[in-house]
Amino acid sequence: MNTNQPILSCAGRQAVSIDSALLQELLLSFTPNTIGIKRKAIYISNLLMSIADGHHPNALEAYKDIITTEFLSVQLMEACNLARQASAEPVADSDVERF
Repeated sequence: MNTNQPILSCAGRQAVSIDSALLQELLLSFTPNTIGIKRKAIYISNLLMSIADGHHPNALEAYKDIITTEFLSVQLMEACNLARQASAEPVADSDVERF
C-alpha cells in the first residue's frame, strides 16, 4: 500500500505535473483575492449547513469539493508566499555582497 500519494489523488482528483520554472512564474504572479471573502464565507456556511441538515443531494461529493477547494486555496497562497520569499533572498544576498 502506497501511503505517499499526492493530496489531489487522495481526494479523488487528478494530479498533473508542471515545469518548475513555469510554476515559479505562476506563483510569483498570483495575487490572492480577499475581495468578496464575506460573501464566500456565507456561501460556504450555507452550503455546509445544507449538507449537515441532509438537504443537499450528493452531500459527500459536495463536502469533499468544499474541503478540497478551500485546502488547495490555502496551499496556493502559502506556496506564493514561499515563492516570493525564495525569489527575494538571492537579491538580498547580492545586495549584501556589494557593500
